[in-house]
Amino acid sequence: MEDKSTCVRCASKRDRDKFYVSECGHFICEACYKNKIVPSTRQQPCHKDCPQLVSARNFTRRKYYSGSVHRLLFVRTHLLKKLNLTLENFGGDQRRYNDYLEFKEDLAWRYVNNHCIDEAKDMLRRFVEVHKDMIEENVARAEALRLERLREKKVIPPYPELIFPAALSCICLACE
Repeated sequence: MEDKSTCVRCASKRDRDKFYVSECGHFICEACYKNKIVPSTRQQPCHKDCPQLVSARNFTRRKYYSGSVHRLLFVRTHLLKKLNLTLENFGGDQRRYNDYLEFKEDLAWRYVNNHCIDEAKDMLRRFVEVHKDMIEENVARAEALRLERLREKKVIPPYPELIFPAALSCICLACE
C-alpha cells in the first residue's frame, strides 16, 4: 500500500498519518484542518464536491487506510449508539430481534453509503421515540455494569460518596 495520501482540499500528498478524516470519510491534511477547519466557527462543506457540512468536531485522526472504514466506525459508534436493544427487550422472540438487527444494519448501510439519508434519519428518530424507555433502561444498565467493572479493577473506590461527601466537596470561600 502507498504511504502517501492526497488531501481533498489542497490536493497535497502527505504521509498517511498526517491526516484527519471527516465523518463523511474524506481525508483532510493536518495543515488544512488546523488552518481552515478549526478556526471556523460555522459549518462548511467538507470540500468543493461534498455536500456534507462539517466543523472541527466532525473530524478524527486518521487510523485506517480506507475512508469508508472511518465512516462505518463513525456511523456505528455515534449515530447508531442509541440502537442498544437486546434479545431480552423482545421477550426472547428471536424473529423480532433478528428483524431489529436487520433494521439496524439497513440504517448503517444507508448512512455509510449516503443513500436516502433523510429517510434514514426519520426512521431512526421514530424508532428512538417508540423505544425510548427501553433504550434509556439499557443505557443505565450498561453504565452500572461499566462502573461495577471499574470497581472490580479498583480503578474507582467502591463508594466514592463516602470519601468525598457532598458537604466537603467544595472548599472555596464563596460556598461557606
